[in-house]
Amino acid sequence: MQDDQDKYSIWLKEVSHIPDILNLTRKIAEYEEEYFSDLTLNNFVELCDYDDQTDTLSLFGYPQWTVYIIPDEDPDLDGYSAGLCNYDKETGDYRITISESHKNEITTILHEMIHAYAFVIEDSNPIAGQLLSIHLYDKLYSKIPNLKDILYLIGNRDLRELTFNSSHGTTLFLLKSFDLDLRLGLPLGSVLAYGKSERIQGLIEQIKTTGETKIKLVWERMPG
Repeated sequence: MQDDQDKYSIWLKEVSHIPDILNLTRKIAEYEEEYFSDLTLNNFVELCDYDDQTDTLSLFGYPQWTVYIIPDEDPDLDGYSAGLCNYDKETGDYRITISESHKNEITTILHEMIHAYAFVIEDSNPIAGQLLSIHLYDKLYSKIPNLKDILYLIGNRDLRELTFNSSHGTTLFLLKSFDLDLRLGLPLGSVLAYGKSERIQGLIEQIKTTGETKIKLVWERMPG
């Protein structure tokens, strides 16, 4: 823990004179308070045992996340991502990185913040992540027609190639991104796809209007 705190202190000193990073860090802190209270682990303190340090699950509590802005052409972005989220307990690398052109884009910032929360929740207590997914599903199913079928799109190859890496494809990530879309008045898929929701909207519309054969087969096979 001391090494992590030392790294955070070094980062804080490095960025103390960089206004853009300080502004981005402030936005993340503001968004955390406004949009992520449902993901705090202390909602489940009666059900599960947690390390006291992770009970509040603040991105600036423990672990202490650092924030960076990098050029759009940085090779780490793979040519299509607008941000990155690193979670490495061995090295103490807890880092949210946003591309230069997206440093003020709320959808991109929230996208990477969901990653950060998902990493910490999965590492702290996966059961909490499952309970949070159920909570979000209960919250959203009456607001999003065909939500169950949309969740199946996680396994759709076209959608996965467009927007998903391994951690995008979690039910918690998808549901929280949809929750934020609704709260912000954005089309579904905006937070998921860094503000570019057109392809996802097309797939969702296909389900709403004509249905998806593979999806129907999956649900039909389920025992009653």
